[in-house]
Amino acid sequence: MKRFLALQTRNIFAASLLAATALALAACQNAAQRAQQKADADAYAGKFFAAVKKTPNIQILPSGVMYEILKPGEGPYPTAGDTVTVHYTGMLSDGTKFDSTRDRGEPANLPLNMLVPGMTEALQKINKGGQIRIFIPYSQGYGEDGRDNIPPYSILVFVVDMLDFKPTPMSPF
Repeated sequence: MKRFLALQTRNIFAASLLAATALALAACQNAAQRAQQKADADAYAGKFFAAVKKTPNIQILPSGVMYEILKPGEGPYPTAGDTVTVHYTGMLSDGTKFDSTRDRGEPANLPLNMLVPGMTEALQKINKGGQIRIFIPYSQGYGEDGRDNIPPYSILVFVVDMLDFKPTPMSPF
C-alpha cells in the first residue's frame, strides 16, 4: 500500500510539473506572438503616418496624433473639461467603419475627458460648426488590447462634425 501511494504521489507530481511547464511554454509563445504583433503594428504605423504627413494641411500634435481641418468652425474651442455634441464616423486605418453617429441618425454627447487620449486632444482643435479628420496612433487610442470590434494596435481615423459644446456638469460624488 505504501508503495502504491508513493507511485501515485510521484505521478501526481509529474503531472503537475508537466502542466506547469505547458503553461509556462504557452505564456512564452503568447509573449512572442504579442511582441511580433506589436513589431508588425509599429512598422505599419510608421508607413501609414509617413503617408499621412504628406497630405496638405495635416497638423501633428506632440503625442503623434495628426489632424486636418476639413471645415473651419467659429468661436471658442472646447477644453478637456467640456462635453461635446458631435456627429462622427470612426474607422480603422484600412477604412473599415467601426462606429458612426451619422448611421444612427443621432449625434453623441461626449465628455472630452472620458474619451481616448487622442480624441480628447484633437477635438480641442476644432470649434463649433467645424469638421475635422483625426488620425490616432494606437498609443493614443485603444492601445495593445483593442476594444470590442477594434483589434489590438489599431490606428483610428475619425471624421467629426463639432455641433456644440458646453462645460461638463460636476459630479455630485
